[in-house]
Amino acid sequence: MGFLFDLVVVVSALALLLSLWARGVIAGTFIAFALVAIVVLLAVGRGARGTIGHIVRLGLRVGLPIVAFLTVAVTITGGDLSAILGVLGGSVVLLVALAGLYIMIIGPFLSRPRR
Repeated sequence: MGFLFDLVVVVSALALLLSLWARGVIAGTFIAFALVAIVVLLAVGRGARGTIGHIVRLGLRVGLPIVAFLTVAVTITGGDLSAILGVLGGSVVLLVALAGLYIMIIGPFLSRPRR
């Protein structure tokens, strides 16, 4: 299961990098360098035991989606700070609503202790 999640991280990084390349923000050679660096960091995170591996995996699993989300917010709004905050605020509300829906749906499927 961990390999599948690593693959999702690489694909999301590729989508982010290609969108930045299409807008002319980064060069094509940077995409190759960044993807190799991400794969190396994922391999180190998976292979290293202890704190170092955990920090690397956590940084990629949490940091990459946050950077991708902020990049999308800045791209959509054109860099206007108040509009970026509006997009981020609306997205947080949507995330909380989806988390509540998830909890309501998964609740009946969780096992409960018998009395």
